[in-house]
This record gives sequence, structure tokens and C-alpha cells, in this order.
Amino acid sequence: MLNLNRAAILLLSVVLASGAHAIGPTGTDADFGTAVSDTAAQRTIALDAGTKSVNVVNGETVKFTTGGKSFSWHVSTYPNVNQFDLEKIAPKDVSTAGVQVYVSPSAQYLGN
Repeated sequence: MLNLNRAAILLLSVVLASGAHAIGPTGTDADFGTAVSDTAAQRTIALDAGTKSVNVVNGETVKFTTGGKSFSWHVSTYPNVNQFDLEKIAPKDVSTAGVQVYVSPSAQYLGN
């Protein structure tokens, strides 16, 4: 009977431990949030040839404009992600090469 209890405990531990792992980064644009409609944007960031970086807040929804084109993004990154290339989330037809996005933590998630 003792061995049966140990086996049951071991099996239960394995089952519970496998469900405890959080889903990690996928290597896709989904790691940085989701595309949204332009009407959802809280603010607009205009990019030009001299733009090297932009600052956003995790949880913010931003419309990016450049060269007569635009796209909107709801920023939602993993806690350890505070910077990424804008090119990773921009549509292929929107030129954003070389622009870094710096993500500040949201006060909402910091308990302020």
C-alpha cells in the first residue's frame, strides 16, 4: 500500500508540475502585443527618417505613422522585455527599419 501511495503522489506531482509552466515567448510579433484598429489608439507617434527610438508604456495602444502609412498596436510585452525593434511588429509595407521601441512598465501593474 505504501508503494501505491508513493506512486500516486509522484504521478500527481508530475501532472501538477507540467501545468505550472507559463507559456514563454513565441519568437513572433505576438510577444510584443497585438495589432488593433487605428480607432483603438490612445495616441499617435509620427516617425520620420531621423527617428531612432520611441517610448511606450506596457499596456498602451499606439498608432504609428510614417510615409503616409500607419498601423496601430496594443503593446503587451513579457515583464523582462523592455526593448524591441519596431520592424518586428510593423506591416511589411511600412518602413520602420532601425527604430527601437523602449517599453516602460505600466503603473497599473506595479501597484501604484
